[in-house]
Amino acid sequence: MQSDPASPRTFESCIDSAIHALEAAKLCPKVFFKGCSGIVLIRAEEGGVLVSAQGGKGVLVSHKDGIWSNPVAVDFGGLGGGAVLGYAEKDIVIFLNPFAKKCFIESQGGHAKLNVDFGLTMYVLL
Repeated sequence: MQSDPASPRTFESCIDSAIHALEAAKLCPKVFFKGCSGIVLIRAEEGGVLVSAQGGKGVLVSHKDGIWSNPVAVDFGGLGGGAVLGYAEKDIVIFLNPFAKKCFIESQGGHAKLNVDFGLTMYVLL
């Protein structure tokens, strides 16, 4: 049974995820905030062995004439494959320019994208 994406419980979980990403946004230079017309705050998870899956949720807020919009729920997911081993949680902060904001807001439904990505994350506990 799927939950209704417009339900308050789902929206609350998007807000909770965005709060994690907001901590990462605090580390961004203030000039990024001044020059953007929108911000997407997402908490994402990815992992797998040979086949990977990723997904996350958060919020988008847009900015026009000095006024910020109410938050809009954002949800994404994807599959990948290749030399994959592991699991990671990450906070994503996306600063949108006017063109990117228009594309992001006007895109309804899903998109398919094929790309090559390489990432290496190492954690050392002291």
